[in-house]
Amino acid sequence: MTFRHGGDFVGLMNKLPYIKGLGCQAVWISPIFQNGFNFYHQYAQIDFTLLDQRMGTLQELRNLVTAAHDLGMYVIVDVVMNHMANEFFFEGHEYTQAPFRFHEEQGLREYLLQVRKKDATLLHDTPAGKQPYQDFYYDNTWVPSAKYNGTLYGQYGEWVTDAGSGTYDLSDFHHNGDLVDYFDPWEINFGKIYGTMDDLRLEHWRVQEKYIAMTKALIESCDVDGYRVDTPMQVPLNFFKAWAPAMRDHAASLGKERFGIFGEFYVTPSRYATMTGRGRDNTMYGQDVYIDGIATLKGGIVYPYYWYIFTAMVYKDSQYADGLVLAYREENKMIDIFDPTTNRQLAYAEYDWKGRDENVSGDNFDMTSETYRYIARLNALRRWYFGDFGRAECDAVSAPNPQIPGILVFERGCTSLTKVLVIASFETVQNKTVRVPVSWVPGLRALARTFQVKGEGLSVKIW
Repeated sequence: MTFRHGGDFVGLMNKLPYIKGLGCQAVWISPIFQNGFNFYHQYAQIDFTLLDQRMGTLQELRNLVTAAHDLGMYVIVDVVMNHMANEFFFEGHEYTQAPFRFHEEQGLREYLLQVRKKDATLLHDTPAGKQPYQDFYYDNTWVPSAKYNGTLYGQYGEWVTDAGSGTYDLSDFHHNGDLVDYFDPWEINFGKIYGTMDDLRLEHWRVQEKYIAMTKALIESCDVDGYRVDTPMQVPLNFFKAWAPAMRDHAASLGKERFGIFGEFYVTPSRYATMTGRGRDNTMYGQDVYIDGIATLKGGIVYPYYWYIFTAMVYKDSQYADGLVLAYREENKMIDIFDPTTNRQLAYAEYDWKGRDENVSGDNFDMTSETYRYIARLNALRRWYFGDFGRAECDAVSAPNPQIPGILVFERGCTSLTKVLVIASFETVQNKTVRVPVSWVPGLRALARTFQVKGEGLSVKIW
């Protein structure tokens, strides 16, 4: 058994009818480029232009995208920009953690980078000399006057700008040490994640131009429809202000008017708010004010929300407390509150689940199974109310008129004829009369009503 789950472009292409039948409108592929040390997770890439041959060839990727488009589906590729593989160590810390350094303090400068490979024949010949990466270069030249470009944001949406000076500005990588404190706005942006992935200097225009060119090439060469962005919370916002518009503009020039970009957010909602749409820091809440006028990521998966849900499940029902077998890092983040090293096991290697004689259920890729048909019906219901993937959805959070404390109103729908209205009351003692302004056309009749009432003496009435 290995750390790798397998799978390739051809195998996924053969399963597209199955995925389409589930009601899915898109497939999201994990990172596709070559990884250093063959890392199983694909998030430690050594070259943003070199496909991992274990997944297939360039032509097979193109065939996959074409087949998906023929079925009316989109193809989204997971992209990594914050970091690469683990080709460097910080001077004096080859086998130990390197404490974070910023500029020069008390005689301690940011670190020199040292190459792990001792054999120069294993390095690339580049315009910057022998380098471990083909396109991104390190440089140990100290520039006393250099500053970090752009405003950075911390976990609570607070902003900071660089008031100091001195850094290795000619290097495409950060020399600051390891990322330990995720609540320090400088460290979360410039630190080396897990101490194992070289951190790119993405706030610098030079590095931005390289990465923009490489991700434009992926759109043009393979006709992909969107990007899922890995670890955007560890990338300075000014990078996304340059990169995201460049991706959308380039996609539009190729006839793609709806190029999707969304991110992974393992942060507080305050931090998330700075990085979606036009962005909003914690001084702007409740105002029609934004960080600037350029939209970046359209949305994201906010893992703390899943944490709130699954924590409630765990504490309410003891059956969830035994942990879960997980096969993918995203599921791990959404569900895991236990030791991640024990959760990252392959599902097929576990044969002793409680209440089961064997692990294999018999429903794998069975399009007639009860679970498959149930999920397909749910997706059909979603499309009926909310439209297909890529279509604008009308979401609105509002308050009753006049406002009533403890009442939240949420309205969703693409047209005035298909609306879902949710009214949540946090009152458990007494009934309240709620009047809500809605955008429904006069005479519209509700087709279904669902009520959930908790508390003695409470009732629901709609008129």
